[in-house]
Amino acid sequence: MLTPIFALGLANPVRFSDGLIAATILLSGSMWGYFIHSNVRWRLGPFEWLLTTPAFHHWHHTKDGKRRDYNYASMFPWLDRVFGTHQLPKAWPERYGIDEPMPDSLARQFIHPLAPLRPLFSAKDSTAAE
Repeated sequence: MLTPIFALGLANPVRFSDGLIAATILLSGSMWGYFIHSNVRWRLGPFEWLLTTPAFHHWHHTKDGKRRDYNYASMFPWLDRVFGTHQLPKAWPERYGIDEPMPDSLARQFIHPLAPLRPLFSAKDSTAAE
């Protein structure tokens, strides 16, 4: 996760304190990304105009049949206000998520992206390469 910070010279892996601010920004931004994707119904009250929340991001993934092209900002919702893509009603969306069916257990959800839906190469493809 810190590789871009080190590669760009914003931090020194030997003297980490040289890039402490850049590393802190990167780590806090990553943690905030996990927070807004969490399945909690927390609101931040008056701070919602400044920081994204799970409610903000849930409306990005709504499945209520309305448009889904809003709430793109990962940290600052005022960016969506600038570009006209902000939507944050007081209510939570009735349905949200992705269209693909997902496994029920957390362990299977972690394995799901790694399990191929079909073989990568068919028998025909492997004989053609020989």
